[in-house]
Amino acid sequence: MARRWFGARIRSAVRTRSGDRGRFGTRTWFGTRKPFLTKSMKPLKADPRSFDAFAGDYDRYAGLCDPLGEWLAGLELAGDRALDAGCGSGRHALALAGSYAEVVAADVSAPLIEVARVRRPHERIRYEVASLLDVHHAEGFDLVLSIGTLHHLPDLTAALTHLGSLVRPGGELVLVDDVSTEPAATRRQHVLFAVRELARDLRRLRVRDAWWLYRFRTGTAWLDHLMSDHYLTRAQYRARYAEVFPDADFIDLADATAMRWRRRTDDRPAHGRGPSGQRSEATDVD
Repeated sequence: MARRWFGARIRSAVRTRSGDRGRFGTRTWFGTRKPFLTKSMKPLKADPRSFDAFAGDYDRYAGLCDPLGEWLAGLELAGDRALDAGCGSGRHALALAGSYAEVVAADVSAPLIEVARVRRPHERIRYEVASLLDVHHAEGFDLVLSIGTLHHLPDLTAALTHLGSLVRPGGELVLVDDVSTEPAATRRQHVLFAVRELARDLRRLRVRDAWWLYRFRTGTAWLDHLMSDHYLTRAQYRARYAEVFPDADFIDLADATAMRWRRRTDDRPAHGRGPSGQRSEATDVD
């Protein structure tokens, strides 16, 4: 009986949060909410600054479900200078600060950078409000890292080319992005995903944190953000990235694919040109 009641409540929440009024109208068992889909099913225009509306909450979200921290530590990266391109609230930049003398952490979202400066200050980290396309360093970086950012950009090839141009001879480029079998999922699919994740989160987290994650994943701001995302499949990721970095290595992760590429020590491209010779425009931030 309790299981049937719980299942009915979950189904009602899914209907309401994905835009259907359901039996309880716009009121769910989590409180009164307006329907999310009241006018149109059209995807929103991609906007990396969509994080601005929930920067603080996103930092908590990343802390509760970042599966890449341990993987990144296992790469045993080290050097003089690193770039975290699309650094968000600075979690990965802070990890890099333990292995690099200087870390430049850039993100287009000013609120996220403010969160990073307040919550993760470090003498080795310089936080910058800048698009990754606007970052340049005259001497290059021993590591250029970008995690979960490139799917926001309209010109992937230009972004890859530019990031490659920032790697100094002997340095390494590590790129990680989400992949999907459904590159443009609907709101309802995202809500169903949140329900499935809730069951897992209740097993691995405190109940309070698990419910907070569910509310965040089904909140209007996060769903609006997700509707602007368009992911590549794993095969598309490998094909697109290999066009620019034909000798790169690829690693399949749970819901993402990673690429590692090292610039040869004798490879000194002309200023502003990537590994395949493409032109990259950039503005100094150093």
